[in-house]
Amino acid sequence: MGKKVWRRPLSDVERNGLLAHHGSYYRIVTELLTALVKRFGNFVFVDLHSYNYARIAGSPPLFNMGSHYIDTMRYGELLDHLLVKMADIELPGIENRTVCNEVFRGRGYQAEFVHLNFPGNLCYPLEIKKVFMDERALVANPEVMEPMIRGLTETFAENGALFSERINGMQVSINDFYH
Repeated sequence: MGKKVWRRPLSDVERNGLLAHHGSYYRIVTELLTALVKRFGNFVFVDLHSYNYARIAGSPPLFNMGSHYIDTMRYGELLDHLLVKMADIELPGIENRTVCNEVFRGRGYQAEFVHLNFPGNLCYPLEIKKVFMDERALVANPEVMEPMIRGLTETFAENGALFSERINGMQVSINDFYH
C-alpha cells in the first residue's frame, strides 16, 4: 500500500473519476510517443518532478536522476552527459549537487510505463529540489526560477541533439529545440 494522501477514503465516484483521468492521460501520452517513434525512430522523454527537501536530513541534491529504467549500456554516455551539464547549472545562492539514485531511484509509474510500452527509448526520471519557490507561501522565486529554466532548457536541448546524432543518426542544432 502506498503513502496515505487522502484525509478520508475516496468514494467510488471520486475514485472512478480519478482513474478515468489517469487513463485519459496515458492514452494521450501513448499517442504522442507513438507519433514520435513514427517520425524519429526513438525519443527522449523527461519525467520531471520537484521534491520537498525540508524534512530530509543533510544536504539533499539539487538534481537527482533516477536510473532504474534507463538502459545504461545503451544510454550511459547520454546520461553522463546530462548529469555533467546539469551540474554546471548555476543558481544564485544555491549549491548544485547533481546525483543519480540518491533521493529516489526512478521507479515511478510514468518511467515504468515508458519503459514497458516504448522499449528502446530513453526516459529521464528527474527530481528537482524545490529551491525555486517558497512552498508554504506558494510563491515562486524568479531569481532562482529563471536561471533554472534557462539552464535546464539549454541542457536538455544539448542532450537531445546528442541523442538525435548518436541514436537516430540525425544531425540537429540545439536551436531546433527552441522552436
